[in-house]
Amino acid sequence: MSSVRGLRRQAAFGATVLMALGWAVVAAPATAPSGNAAGIALARSVKQTYATIPIESYAEHGFIWMAASEGKQSSFTWEFGQGPYRGLYPATEHGEVALRNGNVSWWRDDLNPGRCTAAGLCNQIPVEVVLSSSGLFYAFGDASHHTCYARLRGTAPFVVGKPVWSVYGDFQAPARTGANEILTSTYPWSIRGAQPLMATEVDTLTPANTRLVTSRVTISAQPGHQAAPFTFSTSYSYPAAAAAQPAITLCR
Repeated sequence: MSSVRGLRRQAAFGATVLMALGWAVVAAPATAPSGNAAGIALARSVKQTYATIPIESYAEHGFIWMAASEGKQSSFTWEFGQGPYRGLYPATEHGEVALRNGNVSWWRDDLNPGRCTAAGLCNQIPVEVVLSSSGLFYAFGDASHHTCYARLRGTAPFVVGKPVWSVYGDFQAPARTGANEILTSTYPWSIRGAQPLMATEVDTLTPANTRLVTSRVTISAQPGHQAAPFTFSTSYSYPAAAAAQPAITLCR
């Protein structure tokens, strides 16, 4: 999520418990969008639609990589928008983004790295992450059952008070596939320790209300880069009303 939505999917490094490893989130470029005029107009229509949406739910895979263990020395490490990373596992996400006039009010995300298959210490414990005006928090478990919360250092894929969808990058002409409309855009994607790579995003929209149905973002390899290409995919739904903001009970 995209050139189109700069602040929804930004390349940055996450954080680990008790360690300040956060990388600065790269803001959407100030340059005007380029490419096909109809594609740009459709992207701007999506931005207007988000101003009327109270909450967006999504399922995603391949954007966040993580490792977590719970015990006497619990730990949680995550990385987002950087592709596969040694020692981390791809998380399947089930998240919610509460919106006010198209801006992020709060965000929660259940991260599931899959089950441990090897003997010994398990580093694949599910984690819930919550972002609000009070800060960034995590707990072991998920929204239905979790531990107390601890503060999480570093950045997050969302920023409270910022738009969930921004229009920038280079757009192709919209295309129709059955009952849906396809919007394709390309834009630079920041990779830690390297010059930006190129992202290609393909968004599937419902023409009647210009709401996202699915997104697929592919980060391409570039000459001279050591970073490997990777892809993450997302599907969306839209509850009629915003859920209650998660209550944060900090660990003592």
